[in-house]
Amino acid sequence: MKMTSKLFFLSNMRQLQTLLFIALACSLVACGSKASREAHYMGLAMAHLEKNQPDQAIAQLNNVLQINTANYEAFYHLGLIYESRQQYRNAIENYTRALEQKPDFTLAKTHLARMHLMPGQAPKSVEKATAILKSAPTDLSAKAVMAEVTARTGNVSKAISDLESARKNNIQSLDVYKQLASLYLLQGNLPKAENLLVEALKRYPESVSLHTSLAQTYALGENPANAEASLQAIIKLEPNDFSHQAKLASHYVIIGQLQKAESLLRNNIAQPANDIKPILALKEFLLRYRSPELAEAELLANIQAAPKIYDLRFALAELYEQTGSLEKAERIYQDIIQLNFSEAASEKTHTRLASMYVSMGKLSAAKTQAEAALILSRNSQDALVIRGKLALEEGDWERAIADFRTALKQQPKSLEYVGLLARAHMQNKQPGLGRELLFQAAKNNSQNLPIRLMLAEYLLQMRDFKAAQEEANSLIKEFPFDLPARRLRQHILAAQNPVADAEKMAAANEVALPPNVAALYRHANQYLEQKRYEEAAGEFQKALRLVPSAIEPLNGLVEAYLAQGRADLALARVKTQLHINSPTLHQAYYLLGQIHTGQNHSAEAERAYRRALDINSSWDAPYLALAKHYHAQGDTKQAQMILETAIRNIPQNQTIVLYLASLFEANQSYDRAIALYEALLKTNPDMDVAINNLAVILLDKRSDKASFEKALNLARRFQNATHSAYLDTLGWALFKNGLASRGIIYLEKALTAEPEFPMYHYHAGMAYKTIGDKDRAKTHLLKAIASGMPFSGRDQAKALVATL
Repeated sequence: MKMTSKLFFLSNMRQLQTLLFIALACSLVACGSKASREAHYMGLAMAHLEKNQPDQAIAQLNNVLQINTANYEAFYHLGLIYESRQQYRNAIENYTRALEQKPDFTLAKTHLARMHLMPGQAPKSVEKATAILKSAPTDLSAKAVMAEVTARTGNVSKAISDLESARKNNIQSLDVYKQLASLYLLQGNLPKAENLLVEALKRYPESVSLHTSLAQTYALGENPANAEASLQAIIKLEPNDFSHQAKLASHYVIIGQLQKAESLLRNNIAQPANDIKPILALKEFLLRYRSPELAEAELLANIQAAPKIYDLRFALAELYEQTGSLEKAERIYQDIIQLNFSEAASEKTHTRLASMYVSMGKLSAAKTQAEAALILSRNSQDALVIRGKLALEEGDWERAIADFRTALKQQPKSLEYVGLLARAHMQNKQPGLGRELLFQAAKNNSQNLPIRLMLAEYLLQMRDFKAAQEEANSLIKEFPFDLPARRLRQHILAAQNPVADAEKMAAANEVALPPNVAALYRHANQYLEQKRYEEAAGEFQKALRLVPSAIEPLNGLVEAYLAQGRADLALARVKTQLHINSPTLHQAYYLLGQIHTGQNHSAEAERAYRRALDINSSWDAPYLALAKHYHAQGDTKQAQMILETAIRNIPQNQTIVLYLASLFEANQSYDRAIALYEALLKTNPDMDVAINNLAVILLDKRSDKASFEKALNLARRFQNATHSAYLDTLGWALFKNGLASRGIIYLEKALTAEPEFPMYHYHAGMAYKTIGDKDRAKTHLLKAIASGMPFSGRDQAKALVATL
């Protein structure tokens, strides 16, 4: 949906051109100087948009609205700018304001409908698009919105059919081309999407968004030459937009042409530096693919050439933080303060120092720096939040509440700040205030699972068991496959009765069902656990007779049949369910795919999983099953394509990103795996599995000091871990950084948890060898080799044993 750069505005401006000129001409005649000023500022805004200068355009559009608050075109163009920047809340607000002034404004309605798709509000989108089609049935942009809604609700084939029909009637629509191509990609039909985009570019040769989509399609199809040509075409269209150069550099990196990537970035650096984006991009490239020393040298050279650009110094300090050279980072920050660039620079520096000191455990120094930042800017959000968190640590609840409340006033939609303020109220014995905050946040963000879980957990802490259980039940009903929601309900039950019997605990794991069905389901599960399969099957069948579309009893019945070796009955029962048009139909097809997979019916399994996705493209299970299916057949390219499609459709799904990263690891595409883990950690900084996997790659697949240091910084969080893999990673990271004696402590803890795992023995053996304990080294290495299991370093272990 995203349209970028100049063409994003031009494609919509041309539709308004006649209307705009007529309106301006009339206002000039009728309204004198006020209308003249309004027309002047609107003309300036349009000129800035033509030149791809959105910030200047925003300023002029605001000038227009100061003169005439009813100028719907100004609101519309502000909406376009914010949409192109993916600032969707601002875009929705401005499109809505445009429609308040002109209710029949089709362009604004279409864009607003698209915006409502972003948070998954498909019913609103249907309502908006339907209204457009009633008054303008030939509006192809509205048809594209309707097709997208149809696809989101599960029927991709119908969405394609609708758009193909629209395209045959009028093939001039850019929206239809783009939407059709994305739907074909969703189906995995790369040739169709590619041909469609090529055809579209013949009609819209200057469309940056079409070139971008085609480049992505070529990349998915592993056609690097054509992908490069498409990216070059974008650069030719907009040579002054560095983001396009950066995309081409990333493409070179992905296909292993590092020298071309580096040359491209260097060629974009001007002296004197009037745009630091290329310098920062080069710094990141050098850090990741060359060495920290080269990245440092590049920044130092640019600082010397442009000493007044303080953002370069911030980049250098950030580099030192990334590589663990915290003392060097501290000196750079102190230099920025002493050079007195500006109050804004000083405030930013104090805040960064505060954050760094927190990570180092220097809480007193962190507080001093946060307060220094707040002296310069009393509403500095980052400094307020840092000071508030420190106040929580110190038990100064009033201070924490005041800081979080101020930060929340500035950013009222921040769920992080809501959670912090609620926590502070709880500590300050004001749980009711915290509960109201979370209730309101959950009401306004009903599809946001973390905030809903936070509310339920808060209610549990308040010992409001009834409300907590109601929220947990609601979550399980809305997110039936989410394990944290199910565990939360268990915790609520355990909190009410720590010695709850097994039957109650089983009930806590049920998906919401009518009471009589729930009882049958519970009894059937008890029979299943006791391996009384006939009785279990009988109870599941009774449940299904009462609620034929229920997926939970069907799952149990299939499990009972398969345990008896009666796959034929399982298949027959699931196929019966496929004739029931119900909200669980996609799950039934998925279950069919699972049965076929277990029976090695490859083609049938694939068809079933794809049918599940046709019905519901926002469910992760069929994507993962398909990817595993192709991976097992050795078709890693197809598995990768499936997962990349899944990420586009459900971008917040961490499991899919993790699986794709592991696939890259298996294919030895370590750079791509690292990039995925790092991207995942930017939005989920506490995800232990991603932290662990990234650290392991850096330790085992890199040989430079910076990678080892980064891995150790990542693994330090595992000092109090109980998971053997995390303990082993920390121990191995210490060993790789020359701290073998400290590493042995954690390596032995890992072995205590899993004494037969060969990799842990290998790591321990290497560490003992380094500190001179040859006997223990030999013992561990021999155990690793004798296991007969493959592990990274097996050949090295054999060679080393021979020398001991």
